Amino acid sequence: MRRVSSVIAVISLTAFVSSCGTEKNERAEVEPAPSGVTDEKLDVAIAATQVATHAIEGYAFEQREKFKSDRKAELLAMQAELDRLSVKAESASDAAKADLTSKLDAVRAKWAEAKRRLDQAESATESDWEEVQGGFDKSYGEFRAAFDEVRQLLSDKIEP
Repeated sequence: MRRVSSVIAVISLTAFVSSCGTEKNERAEVEPAPSGVTDEKLDVAIAATQVATHAIEGYAFEQREKFKSDRKAELLAMQAELDRLSVKAESASDAAKADLTSKLDAVRAKWAEAKRRLDQAESATESDWEEVQGGFDKSYGEFRAAFDEVRQLLSDKIEP
């Protein structure tokens, strides 16, 4: 069932991305977005594609070392991005800074939960592997959604 929903998600994402294309003469009339906005949207699209790809892969128990190393790299990259966003939040107004700081703290807590779930993979047995893997995927998805929300909020408050 999990694989079916993953396949449906990838197909939906592919259909969405392909439907976003426009004809060449329509593009000439549309003013391009600032490069920062385009880069952020590209980052989000790439991350969504990676998550969908990982969901389809469904690492087997024998591949748990690859699962752990891949996910650890993702978490470290996201931690660095959180640090970068924290620095950006410092330049916000006092009221916005307080709101952003509390939201960033909540995102860091979700990151820690995803890391804890990943650490469980170390002692996972073949019988509970799918549960451990699914727990991480769920936790990482919650973290990623909160992260994207804070990144958008930060973008709106600092660079309107």
